[in-house]
Amino acid sequence: MIDKLQNYAVRAAAYNMKNPSAFIKYTGAGANIFYYALQASAFAMSSSIPEKEKKFIVAQEVGEGIISTGIIIFLASKFEKFGEKLVDKAKILPEFLPKNLRNQESVKKILTSSTEHTAKLKEFKGLIGIASGLAGIVLAYTVATPYLRNQFANFFNKEKAGSDKQQTPQLQVDQNIFKDFINTKKL
Repeated sequence: MIDKLQNYAVRAAAYNMKNPSAFIKYTGAGANIFYYALQASAFAMSSSIPEKEKKFIVAQEVGEGIISTGIIIFLASKFEKFGEKLVDKAKILPEFLPKNLRNQESVKKILTSSTEHTAKLKEFKGLIGIASGLAGIVLAYTVATPYLRNQFANFFNKEKAGSDKQQTPQLQVDQNIFKDFINTKKL
């Protein structure tokens, strides 16, 4: 049994080393799916949440998980391609490349033919793709997903509020909270 697991791990590692950016992207998406599945399960098993709210919260978590996973894969892919295009257009190039080859035409020739710089430039392009893909994942987790999750939750809350017959009373404040600050003597 252990030999089978070791063989599987070796094959998976060899496969992932062929395309590390895909490995990173899909591992991030898989971790995200796992997180939202556990989150939805925790809400579903909670005894402190009423049954009516539980259905709503679990459905919302599943929806957020689907949206979040899609955002992660989308942004990671787009950022990866963007980083690779920066190399293709000679905007980002490694230091080893001679000055006379630091233009778009030369880079295109190097990448499509076999020269002394081809292997290193292709490796550099792949590394830039990985780094920019990671930047896309970070952006997805820290900015895009929370923003869209809030939009998604607001949509669900408006739908839920529209289905409820009770109106939430509006609280009006007639007091100026800055009155003490405004009336203080100036030094």
